[in-house]
Amino acid sequence: MTATSANHTRVAALRSEMASRDINAYIIPSEDSHQSEYIAECDARRAFISGFTGSAGLAVVTTDKAALWTDGRYFLQASRQLGEGWVLQRSGVSGVPTLEEWLNKVLPKKSKVGIDPSLITVAAARRLISSLAQEGHSLASVEKNLVDVVWKDQPARPIKPVSVLPLKYTGRSIDEKIQAIRDQINRKGTWGLVVAALDEIAWLFNLRGSDIAYNPVFFAYAVVTLTDVFLYIDEAKLSDEVRSHLEPSITVRPYGAIFKELSAISTKQQSEEIPKKVWIDSRCSLALQNAIGGENGAVESRSPIMTAKSIKNEAEIEGFRKCHIRDAAALCRYFAWLEHELVEKKNTTISEVDGAGVLERFRSELSDFVGLSFDTISSSGANGSIIHYK
Repeated sequence: MTATSANHTRVAALRSEMASRDINAYIIPSEDSHQSEYIAECDARRAFISGFTGSAGLAVVTTDKAALWTDGRYFLQASRQLGEGWVLQRSGVSGVPTLEEWLNKVLPKKSKVGIDPSLITVAAARRLISSLAQEGHSLASVEKNLVDVVWKDQPARPIKPVSVLPLKYTGRSIDEKIQAIRDQINRKGTWGLVVAALDEIAWLFNLRGSDIAYNPVFFAYAVVTLTDVFLYIDEAKLSDEVRSHLEPSITVRPYGAIFKELSAISTKQQSEEIPKKVWIDSRCSLALQNAIGGENGAVESRSPIMTAKSIKNEAEIEGFRKCHIRDAAALCRYFAWLEHELVEKKNTTISEVDGAGVLERFRSELSDFVGLSFDTISSSGANGSIIHYK
């Protein structure tokens, strides 16, 4: 089966699922349920349905149309990769409609627009609902992701082991961080804080993972209250060292239990004589907000962890300094190697991939190397026009 025919088959299967649920349009974001920009293979739904593999973009399939929005970094790549029948919407270009404008233009009156509520933020959902209502359309939460339904060989969610980041690198213990967050929860007047962003969870618990390529994160949720801390994670990820690191302050719960348990805690808090709400970031998913009873159960405000982790302590600053020195040494070594190969040896067979491999080897030979922060962008000549060329 060719790539074109495979894409046609996938879109047709998705439309069949939409029809069975009376959905006129279905939105497929790039992000995962933690609103991560960079995602695991199992969450690459937009790439699966459209063929476009760039890191940013949003796809929409209607009963008879398919469109993808992406930014200027990916115009060339998207035009090459999109399957037959897809229309590339060049975001930011004059005259190109926004998602909302396009939907309001092409859909019949009072259409139902479906989306997986775990893949859209509270803020984005609110804007979309308001825009669609102008033409009588509605946004429908579809609990079972329809791309997952038609993706028969979808990769499994990774369960790679989590490791402890030592105090000499973090500069602050888990208990110190949690107490600082609790102080802010207390000042906010909420019963707790829900944490969904993977980088914030890794920072709070001084843990690192590798569930997403080039990102030291792992799939988890967390709930911090004034008396308890719950980490929702697949326990297969946890070694005895990690469990010891978390005990006794942290209660580990199954990753999939977050929505049911959060709903139960929120319901109990709302039934108290003096009801309290929970603190969520507006970047968290609509599914999480639904679990706590909607807007009435939440106080939306910037996550205190986002702010806290942006303020670096002396241990972290020193880590930055040393890392830049080591990486500069690897780059200098690479430039010297490349010049020797091209000028001294007159080697004209070096490919862009060869160069990237040598640079990674030089970096990996240095102390404290764990992995690359992103896939090396190595391009020459005309390939330099593709910003994320590989």
